Amino acid sequence: MPRPLSDLPRPTPLIVGVVILTLLIACIWAYWPGLAGPFLFDDFPNIVQNDRLTAIQDLSIESVRSAISQLEPGPIGRPVSFISFAVNMALTGLDPLFFKITNLVIHLLNGILLFFLVRVILNGLDISQRPSRITAIALLSAGAWLLHPINLTSVLYVVQRMTELSATFVFLSLLLYSYARIRQIEGKRGAALLMAGIIPVTLLALFSKENGVLIVAYLVVLELCIFRFRAYAPSTGRLLQRAYLALAAIGIPVGLYVLYRFSVEYGSRDFTLVERLLTESRVLWFYIRSILLPDIRTMTLFHDDYVVSTAFLSPPSTSIAIVSLAAVIVIALWVRRKAPVFAFGVLFFFSSHLLESTVIPLELVHEHRNYVGSWSLLLVGFCYLVQLASRYHREVTVLMLAASVLVALTVSTRIRASYWRNEILLVQYHAHHHPTSVRSLQAVGSAFIAYAIEENSLPYQKKALEYYIRAYEQVPTESHALVSIIGVLYLMDDKESIARYRDVLLNNLATQPITTQTIYSFGTLARCLGGPKCHFPFWLYKDMALSLIKNPFLDVHPEYAAKVYSANANFAFLDRNFEQALAYGEKALTLYPAEPTYYLNQALVLMSAGREAEAQDYLNRARKVDGSLFMENKIASLKAQRTEPPQTE
Repeated sequence: MPRPLSDLPRPTPLIVGVVILTLLIACIWAYWPGLAGPFLFDDFPNIVQNDRLTAIQDLSIESVRSAISQLEPGPIGRPVSFISFAVNMALTGLDPLFFKITNLVIHLLNGILLFFLVRVILNGLDISQRPSRITAIALLSAGAWLLHPINLTSVLYVVQRMTELSATFVFLSLLLYSYARIRQIEGKRGAALLMAGIIPVTLLALFSKENGVLIVAYLVVLELCIFRFRAYAPSTGRLLQRAYLALAAIGIPVGLYVLYRFSVEYGSRDFTLVERLLTESRVLWFYIRSILLPDIRTMTLFHDDYVVSTAFLSPPSTSIAIVSLAAVIVIALWVRRKAPVFAFGVLFFFSSHLLESTVIPLELVHEHRNYVGSWSLLLVGFCYLVQLASRYHREVTVLMLAASVLVALTVSTRIRASYWRNEILLVQYHAHHHPTSVRSLQAVGSAFIAYAIEENSLPYQKKALEYYIRAYEQVPTESHALVSIIGVLYLMDDKESIARYRDVLLNNLATQPITTQTIYSFGTLARCLGGPKCHFPFWLYKDMALSLIKNPFLDVHPEYAAKVYSANANFAFLDRNFEQALAYGEKALTLYPAEPTYYLNQALVLMSAGREAEAQDYLNRARKVDGSLFMENKIASLKAQRTEPPQTE
């Protein structure tokens, strides 16, 4: 009879090291094709078109200050992530290969951290656990997480380094806490020092991406399910209980208030708060299925084709999802003493979605939101699989099954990564499996038009137009696809068709709710028209800005409205109507005073009108908003140009 895992000797460090190295090599092999891919989508506004980053040539103090002086994304700018982008810029320039390699290295590091985290968590349970069993579970769960295709967007989509880095510090903080708690349980010294280390690590997680704040929720789950306030000294246990009660008394009201503040900003979405909450119940089950039974055909960058739940029974699966989610959470809380690993895995996973899958008006579905939480479900699966193997003496069978799972995950990730090496290949694959996704269809059109312009190819122009029209037909009230259609028609010199689509576009801009995609296309045009070559009629962009001014939904989202008023200020300046330009510019500033470009625009208009003293006041106000060397260079450049039109953010 084969020996059960619980009776096997402790694996030697050499064996463990070889297995970890094998998993790391398998991960590199899986991701290798995708490393050669280009920058994509949100990489452009955050990295490629980000002047604060692209101007960096070294790692001087001023370069770092420039990198961390980002106003977007997020309320605190995510400075740790942008410093990492700055390091890439300084060392390797704007080469996507090295950005992606850096992401992969961070992912490998996170996998190693997870191995140690799982091992220390299982050691913290107050039940008998043999080293061989713990090591097997840690290797399998960390390995499956490393190789899982659901994590691919967090690695190959460069801008998602923010998610990766936040996860790095989350895992590190959990590791420090777990080591500290075990020392307290064993009555050993050093716990206080480890606990103190959690504070700076948490701040690093928070300044990588706001999800880092969820470390507090993760620690609560860890304590409730694994450590349960145990300590060698009873006074330590009581102190921990009081600390968590105080944390709850302060944290819960603050957290609810913050969530409430974000929950009222639904003006740019085509769903309401209630619809989002109803839909997310189904989305969470989609995530769980994608983690436990992954199907790469359902995985994509864009899930805008996901059906919104409009009521408890619409669609009917909404009610099933809500009831089953509540049941699973209640069961996890109920059995947390008898089945601590199950309770921990379930509660940790749901805690990881407290920010991005609740009331904040984000897009409904994104796979990278599972980067931190997916491992806890994998831990549950492999933990019970290993325990069953030991109980029924089927070690060889289970190990073969586990190895097959890891191989299948590796191959799935490799296949998925192979599509990421080429933009057209990637977006066509997404559109094929998500034919009603407007953003996927739009992405295919954009990829084809880029090739059409580069190669002056009429067939590519027609192909782009075909996909843009398909995107428009999905949501005729949306303006993004219309802008793209007109751009292709302008390139094809089809004036008659431009006139037809122009009327529809301007009507949509003046009457329909203003979405994120509408403003994105408006901002993209602003950058395009400011460059040397832009295939879009300038006069139509001016008409678009004027139509948006008339939109009754404009002021629902102040930041979007500010962009529109700034664009109209630009046109007034070009018409030498300085007073109108200043009025529009002041409106933009009132709506969004955190954008320093609006102060610079006002200064430029005033300088052109000969009002130097007033212009200097706006320059000083810009410095107060952004005191970096980058801003000083912008001001110097502004004084040199003086008569050029203002910038539109």
